[in-house]
Amino acid sequence: MWTKCFATTWSMFVWGLFLQPSWTGENCTLELLKPVIIEPPQQNTNESVIRLPNAVITGSIPVTWSLKDHPGNMIIDGRTGRLFWSNVIGRQIAYSVTVEATNIVGKHSVELTINVPVSYSVNLISLDPDGILPRPNQIDIVGEIAFIDFIAPRLVPIKLIVNSTLTGTTRVLSPTNEHSDPTTFMTTYYPIPDDAGTFTVKAYHPGSEQSSGNTLTWVILGMRCEPTFVSLKSYIDGNQAVFANVSTLKNVGGYPISNISSKVYGIQNVHVFKSEDKTEESFFMTELNSYEVVSFGFQMKDVKPMSKTFYIVFSTTERTNIGDIPARDVSIHIPNESKINMMALSKKGENENYANENCKVV
Repeated sequence: MWTKCFATTWSMFVWGLFLQPSWTGENCTLELLKPVIIEPPQQNTNESVIRLPNAVITGSIPVTWSLKDHPGNMIIDGRTGRLFWSNVIGRQIAYSVTVEATNIVGKHSVELTINVPVSYSVNLISLDPDGILPRPNQIDIVGEIAFIDFIAPRLVPIKLIVNSTLTGTTRVLSPTNEHSDPTTFMTTYYPIPDDAGTFTVKAYHPGSEQSSGNTLTWVILGMRCEPTFVSLKSYIDGNQAVFANVSTLKNVGGYPISNISSKVYGIQNVHVFKSEDKTEESFFMTELNSYEVVSFGFQMKDVKPMSKTFYIVFSTTERTNIGDIPARDVSIHIPNESKINMMALSKKGENENYANENCKVV
């Protein structure tokens, strides 16, 4: 027969007085102590390890273990206190983990420091296709992985960062190495329709801020209109309407583009001309130099009252990334001195026939 007793005050020195713990309970035969985790020195492990040593503890059992602050892919065995860590990513800064032990008397927590150095480096080998491309294309990126020291080759994460010099935007690719050959990897960059200019790609270990390898580059020829859309308004005066200096076409690809022509979609009897040329001459440029800008307009023939949207598209024989400009809300108005009365008839309801003569005037 025994009775549990709980310590309510620990032995300590207070202003030179030694205080003994006071205990509560009757006929105490068993002393229960709260858990105390013995703080270990900094732990060193590597990216291939998924299980860490148990924490050492004093106090009464049973004890329940838990994690209070830890990497998202780390768990702890609530009974033994053993840490399990999957997909460990090495980095220069040590990880901090807060472990807590709890029993019937109380609880205690301690912060562990775990150092995980980077165990492999990544380098780029080739792009396919590469060089100067006439239009956006998917790019196959091939690279290699070098494992450090005696760390066995295995499947590991990789980070690739693709930068656009023109827009300043960044895209992150996250491939893994090959199952058949863990020392190599391949992934694909899928472009967006208006990709143009110079693109660079660097390879990183996910836990490193510095690229460990070289930089590969490709260029996409391209044109863009500035502004990209306009709203125009004019009045009918004769059988044609001319809009000069509507917008500009700019070479944003970084290299000259040859044999540029234009095409109009969504409307008939419209042709585009360079603002410096006569309106009758269709738009054509033998060469548009890098970052060169040319102004253009368009002429409409056999005009009628209308309000609609159409598109002007510039391209080359190699289908270079096109620059397009939608001409929105183009309105052709009848002059006040040439008034025309217009009327449209329509039925009031779906169930009524023409014999009802119930029509409205618009």
